[in-house]
Amino acid sequence: MRVIFRILRLVFSRYKILLLAGYVSAFGTAFAALAIPRVLGTSVDRVLSSGEATTSELYDLALILLLAGIARGLFSLGQTYLAETISQKFAYDIRNAYFDKLQHLSFGFHDKQMTGALMSRATADVEGVRMFINMGAVRATFVIATIIGIAIAMMLTDFRLALLSLAFVPVLGFLSVTTSIALRKIWLRVQELTADLVTVLQENLSGARVVKAFAAEKYEIRKFESASLDVATETYRAQKRWARNFSNMNFAFTAAIAMILWVGGPDVIAGRTIINGEITYSGLTPGDLTSFIFYMTLLTMPVRMMGWMVNTFSRASSCGERIFEILDTPSPVDNLPGAKPLENARGHVVFKAVEMRYDEGSPVLQNINVEALPGQTIAMLGRPGSGKSTFSHLIPRF
Repeated sequence: MRVIFRILRLVFSRYKILLLAGYVSAFGTAFAALAIPRVLGTSVDRVLSSGEATTSELYDLALILLLAGIARGLFSLGQTYLAETISQKFAYDIRNAYFDKLQHLSFGFHDKQMTGALMSRATADVEGVRMFINMGAVRATFVIATIIGIAIAMMLTDFRLALLSLAFVPVLGFLSVTTSIALRKIWLRVQELTADLVTVLQENLSGARVVKAFAAEKYEIRKFESASLDVATETYRAQKRWARNFSNMNFAFTAAIAMILWVGGPDVIAGRTIINGEITYSGLTPGDLTSFIFYMTLLTMPVRMMGWMVNTFSRASSCGERIFEILDTPSPVDNLPGAKPLENARGHVVFKAVEMRYDEGSPVLQNINVEALPGQTIAMLGRPGSGKSTFSHLIPRF
């Protein structure tokens, strides 16, 4: 959760106006969609049940439905456009910040990292975070507004039937939480294996001459196939777990519709009376029952999006952790306080009592005193492992 909150804070701090417009579009989409079941229910009661339908009433209802559909489409277009815009802008910014960080980390950091792993974070991990922003930062508002709006509309129509219909929502919430916890671990493993796969590919391509020289093609193919199989296996596990959660949601949704018909149908029949050929209802009407069914149908998309959001949430949590791990890494070599930029270098290098050690190990160089004058040629001699390369790497601060 800490990683997700950090991502959301960055999004909110950078794209406030775009987010506000996205929220307006999301609320507009939800409210326009909520109007459709109500109008359909009213049409059943006023036009079909009463037997007094007129062409004018049919045209009016059709026009209202058309306007609601147009409004829903326009708001949905704005929501989709803004969600994609915000996610792409954030991906652009975070990818540039990641590359900038890599450029300013010293060679001591890069010497311990695999190039393929760093490349994977800039591509697959950034894309995982972008998908979460697309689904979670803007579209989550539509999901929440739709679910709350449907719940209120149902309760205003028939409180008892509304409670029965919405009883599956807490079950879905529990399934989503447990699935999110499991998926986060799996997706983190997928990202790590993807980094290993990219590393194998990068090393093979950059060392193609060596592979050819030693006729190691079959060995490299087996190594790549093994890494690729690991990625495919873990991705399959993640998708299977997500599909199971998705199927559970659909089953709960279908069960809720069946319960509406099972409980609400007899209420409609019991409250029906016929006087002088005119049908009237006391309590739940056919239009109310129709509205309930359409509300549940309308709830299909938010329910499915909950499954998608759980998937993107889990993946973004692992991807964001890997990206922020680099962004928060301090450089092993940094400037001292008050250090001045090097200007007009003349090539005069002086080492006075220099000592060098790797991490917390024993010193590999001690009490080095060297002066190299401009234009002077100096040769370093020594047996392998005596520190020649280490000393030469100190000059450019590698």
